[in-house]
Amino acid sequence: MKRPLEATNFHTISKNFLIIFLLSRGRYIEAIQEYQLLAQETPPIIGIEGLKTIIDNVHLILPPVQKEILEVSSETFNNLASQRKLLGDYFI
Repeated sequence: MKRPLEATNFHTISKNFLIIFLLSRGRYIEAIQEYQLLAQETPPIIGIEGLKTIIDNVHLILPPVQKEILEVSSETFNNLASQRKLLGDYFI
């Protein structure tokens, strides 16, 4: 018998609340980044389709400067992730 809230479900719910909190405080870039992290997790997470719509709409209204910041930080994150894969167990 499974518990109502497994660890992965609790993690997903917590992340969803965090993203909504960040959006409500006007911290759009952080909310988009958290959503991107959530969407990259495996296995695919169920229940973030509605959140995807909200994030897509927020991304549309961002000023060009914030879009550029988001793009640069996303590239940096991807570079760090690829370095982690290369270093494997040696990454601290």
